Amino acid sequence: MAEKPKPELEDAPSVPGQITNVNPLELIWEKHRIPILLVAGALIIAVALNYGLGYWQRKERDRVWGRFAEATQLRALYAPEGAPFFSPLNPRAWASVNKIHWDQELSDLHGDLDSVSEGELEDAIKSLEGTPAALWSEWLLACKQAAAGEDAAARSTIESLAAKSPDFATLHKQAYPPIYVPLPEKKRSKDKTSKDEDEGHYEENRPPEPPASSLSKVLLERADRDHKFRENRSDLYVPPEPDAKPEVVFVTSEGDIKIRFYKDRAPKHVANFITKCSTGWYKDRYFAKMMRKSREAQPMPFAPTSVPELLFIGYLQSKDQDRTKWDINWHSEGTVPFENSGLSHFPFMVAADRDPGKRDSDNKVIYFTANDAAKERDNRYVVFGRIVEGQQIVKKIIEGNFFSTSEETSGQGKPDLEVKVNEVKVIE
Repeated sequence: MAEKPKPELEDAPSVPGQITNVNPLELIWEKHRIPILLVAGALIIAVALNYGLGYWQRKERDRVWGRFAEATQLRALYAPEGAPFFSPLNPRAWASVNKIHWDQELSDLHGDLDSVSEGELEDAIKSLEGTPAALWSEWLLACKQAAAGEDAAARSTIESLAAKSPDFATLHKQAYPPIYVPLPEKKRSKDKTSKDEDEGHYEENRPPEPPASSLSKVLLERADRDHKFRENRSDLYVPPEPDAKPEVVFVTSEGDIKIRFYKDRAPKHVANFITKCSTGWYKDRYFAKMMRKSREAQPMPFAPTSVPELLFIGYLQSKDQDRTKWDINWHSEGTVPFENSGLSHFPFMVAADRDPGKRDSDNKVIYFTANDAAKERDNRYVVFGRIVEGQQIVKKIIEGNFFSTSEETSGQGKPDLEVKVNEVKVIE
């Protein structure tokens, strides 16, 4: 016989603590646990990948623009992402980069490029190839070539840049200089009601806007103009030849430095220097002081980057090998009356130092230039000679390190390389 079904228990008493109503979320979890875990894991992985990709992209941009800043030394165009200044690392900030180039006078940009060689910019173009930084490096190279009056080279560089990036902003799209057209006084229209007039509805007579050239066109026009000017006034760009005699030779521990003079332009300074050389003032002295651009100081945006490179000799205590005893702020009591030699501070010229509080020159301390220091030194210090041999020795000392970190930060102090004048020859 078939068993009879057991009757369902109705109103069965519940056991204390027994769960009578099941949570639907728990049911979903128990039923779909694996898919939920897979979706959650995928989301976590996606977020991590997105963050990691963003971090990698930021680091890559930082690397590229860091190399650009290092190569061009124009750190005003480069800032780490999140910096208070604008950030070229962010593609949305490119408008800011362009605006700075457009608003900044070309002459100022040329000044910023003084300390960067064309070779360094060419190396930057090669090493950054395929990045926006390479395009900017090529544009800066064109600017430098134009500033040097190399119109053919500048034109070639711009054509190369245009071929790589026809839409490069500074080449064609942006007018230079920016045009600001003043509007004449607005005339009220007789057809308008007073309410319309109150709301500012007037007829305006705008004069036609004057034509503007692209920045590249202006750059090439200036390059052509500078090239012609340099041809006509080569005396402003090439130092005049000094007299063949007399000559002074500093026999140093690094080699010989030969100096010739401009007797007719600064006769008192030449005579004083020859006398000091003949009496042995510079013999056994070290080159005790140098000035150049600091490699440690943090550059300020658009601060001048052209800094005179100078090498000094003639200080009182500079015969002592212990450089801590050198007083590189010392000036002798004797002076030479100021002479307007008309000579500029071209690279590798010889000039007399002076006490900052005096107009006349120091009669013992002199300096050599290793770059163009005309802007900072002309008409204030007297140039009276030129280095005709041994220029590489001056450059080697100045390109070396300073004696201390604090001097490196300030950009002036005692050179780390010890170079001593072992003998001084005067050749009449």
